[in-house]
Amino acid sequence: MIKSVKPCVNCRASEISDFNDMQTPIRDYHGFRQHKENGKWFFYVCGFDYLGNENICTVLKTEGGKAPVPIDNNGRIYINGKWFSRKHWNH
Repeated sequence: MIKSVKPCVNCRASEISDFNDMQTPIRDYHGFRQHKENGKWFFYVCGFDYLGNENICTVLKTEGGKAPVPIDNNGRIYINGKWFSRKHWNH
């Protein structure tokens, strides 16, 4: 259940305080959901090898569903014009 939305100063994303069973903060980063663990924000990669393409993975969207995004051989995902290394996403 979403209680509030406030701007995220550092990345211009919206930070959403989500008071669900796990008390996990989530935010919207340009349409993609991020969750906070140990003070760091993570994307959630839902799957790999999208439609047989090993260079595409699917990432959870804020409003539900998932979207295909590029992933390189180093495990970096490409969202909103920026590459994010493996330390910025979970699976």
